[in-house]
Amino acid sequence: LAIAISYYQTDPSLLRRIVNNSPYEKSLRKLIKSENVNEEKEKMIVTHYDGYRFDKGTMKGKEKQTENNYDLFASISNILDKLYKSGSKVKIFYDCEVCDRKNHSVMRYQFEPSEVSDEMDYSAILKRCVEGYSLCKNKVQGKACNGPRTNVRVEVQKDCWLIDMDISVIFPRRDNSSISDIPNDIEVGETTFRLAGIVLYNDIHYVALIPFDGKWIYYDGLMRRNLMSWMEIKDIPKGFRTSNIFYIRND
Repeated sequence: LAIAISYYQTDPSLLRRIVNNSPYEKSLRKLIKSENVNEEKEKMIVTHYDGYRFDKGTMKGKEKQTENNYDLFASISNILDKLYKSGSKVKIFYDCEVCDRKNHSVMRYQFEPSEVSDEMDYSAILKRCVEGYSLCKNKVQGKACNGPRTNVRVEVQKDCWLIDMDISVIFPRRDNSSISDIPNDIEVGETTFRLAGIVLYNDIHYVALIPFDGKWIYYDGLMRRNLMSWMEIKDIPKGFRTSNIFYIRND
């Protein structure tokens, strides 16, 4: 949410790019243009996280929860999954000579790297995130074909405005100094997407880096002053590594 709000401040056209009318995207449009973000955020939490309240008294001591507290972490994957199904659809076309399939298509909305190596740069990793497996996963007699995909084509759907590259499976092997190598713009098929923000994780807590005017804004929701502008990559708190890279459609 911090990344979306910050992106809107520098590029108000984001509002018209969120074209879908799923419940979450409707709330997101209200949030990013609101003059009272905290008030709108509370409305958003009540609307979308109501089914994820802590049971009163389930925790003890300082951490004891009430019926007005929401388990956002437990519900986030389910809610984001619905968001991506609505606003992150990319269709992959490919041929496979082994199972004799031509122009086979797979719809993707979750983007994680497969078959990556430490030697690959970020452009190659992000390309693999979008395209998925290099082998055909079509079922032949109950088993994956595993023939090489050929003639791979990528088609961004007209209502796709957000791409979340989840590279958390490889980030422990990447030093934060490589963050500066993350492309500002990427081509997905024939559509350009612009870097909106980077989420970092230390096994306990998430923070964000938001690009602005050639520099980085650091966001930490637990700090009293949430936005700490102009952080240098070398000053990222120890233990944090890249988890997710968010790109927003820029055509």
